[in-house]
Amino acid sequence: MAEKASQNLEDVIQQNKMLEQVVLQLFEKVESLEEKLSLVDTPVIEDTIVIPEIIEQEEKKEYLPVDQKAEFIHRRLQFVTSEIAKINKHIGRDNLFDDEVTPLKEKSNSKEILVVCADYPHKDALYGGAFIPARVRAYIKEGFNVSVCIAKYPEGKKPTTIEEHEGVKIHIGEFSLLEERIKKVNPGAIVVHSPIMQNYTTFKKLQVEDRIMMIFHGFEVRDVGHLYYNFNNQILQNLNGILQMDLNRKYVALDAFRDKKIAKVFVSNFFKNLAVKDVGVAPFNVHVISNLIESDIFDYKQKTKEDRLKIFSVRPYDNKNYGGDLIVDTILKLSEKVFFNELSFHIQGFGKTFQEKTAPLRRFENVKIVEGILKREEIATLHKKHGIALIPTRFDTQGVSVGEAMSSGLVPITNKVAAIPEFIPESCAMLAEDNNVEQLARGIEKLYYDADLFLEKSFNAAQHINSICSYENTIQKELDLIYTINKTTPKKPVKPIKKSKVHRKKLLDKPYKKIPFRIYRRIFNKPIQ
Repeated sequence: MAEKASQNLEDVIQQNKMLEQVVLQLFEKVESLEEKLSLVDTPVIEDTIVIPEIIEQEEKKEYLPVDQKAEFIHRRLQFVTSEIAKINKHIGRDNLFDDEVTPLKEKSNSKEILVVCADYPHKDALYGGAFIPARVRAYIKEGFNVSVCIAKYPEGKKPTTIEEHEGVKIHIGEFSLLEERIKKVNPGAIVVHSPIMQNYTTFKKLQVEDRIMMIFHGFEVRDVGHLYYNFNNQILQNLNGILQMDLNRKYVALDAFRDKKIAKVFVSNFFKNLAVKDVGVAPFNVHVISNLIESDIFDYKQKTKEDRLKIFSVRPYDNKNYGGDLIVDTILKLSEKVFFNELSFHIQGFGKTFQEKTAPLRRFENVKIVEGILKREEIATLHKKHGIALIPTRFDTQGVSVGEAMSSGLVPITNKVAAIPEFIPESCAMLAEDNNVEQLARGIEKLYYDADLFLEKSFNAAQHINSICSYENTIQKELDLIYTINKTTPKKPVKPIKKSKVHRKKLLDKPYKKIPFRIYRRIFNKPIQ
């Protein structure tokens, strides 16, 4: 008994040492950001430091005041010190989560699936969680009862509401709503997209870890320092909150990675490897399953040579990782070409900075700028009218919007960064190096002068993406995992009886004893006497 207690204590001490290491790793990354901000060749203008950008126009650069940079460093050190102190207080405890445990006593209902997420498309929010409904439709088609729970608001901030999307009930409310829904539904499987600390604490309290499939899409375990180019004065003003949120995600990931009962799913190998590096431990029970590209909606229609002149783009514009500024600069670069007026552009986007960032394009008659969020069917309709998808990126864990364009037969113009090379080979696209506007523009130029190359890449794009992101390679793998979690077997389709190809007369001419039993019954519709 004493040996077991001693071993448990050693395990806890080891866990907390690892957590301390996670904190230090987090801030080593942030420190590398500071190095980026203080490059030797970074110009100093009126006591400000310029964040290095590829955009050459002076008015588009963002500035980080020197005094705020100093505050950034100081507050970072204060934060890491306090967090390490908190971790040390946990020595002797089993984990970093609530000690209260009230496990569910009832046997789970294997026909019920509860989807837990931060966003799900409904009447007031079409964009958030747009990759989840395809999964839900597949679960329902398989015969499961599915409900969605969005429990992301502090207590007293949001009364519970019930929305509906495509016949699926969406329960939206405070953190406590999750426990209520789990107890009421008692699901055989809980599919969690982008887990947060408060939800994870509920899972630990109810001890339902063996029912969970946890799907990581990007921000949940990605170190805040990877997207340093999104940092601005507003972010620095809320630095402690951002760092705390980032660290909370690390706590959740560290505990979940070590738990063999929880199935962990990453949307790409790139992201899985990045998560291992950022969290600091390799996960058990891990799977790589990409998001589905719905080829029934984004269906391929053969393009014509003229379609290469029609360029489509859809992107959010608030964060730089989506490359909205690269879209603008690529079009500006193309405007210098003699063939520019032969091209037409449809630029679809949204975000607080959309109007400001696209302003330089408004002088061009062949550039149509439309603000707003589109439904999938609306995007698919626009795909059919265009031949090239201009969707640059600085960071993507899969690139669903690029994949949808490829499925429709558009040739993508994007950057070979992050997970993009994992899904998009050169044979299907025109790929540029990171932040390289010149290469993005050159890709469109090459397709302009080589219509046959465009048609070849268009066909290849649809074939390739619909192979690697097909239903069988995505949703079906999730369903197989769900059946493993809820300890049931999938329903097998009833195979129709194949009709005998043997000629009736020839068969009857044979001796009675040589006629197979199943065929005899089918011919005479009665048992052998």
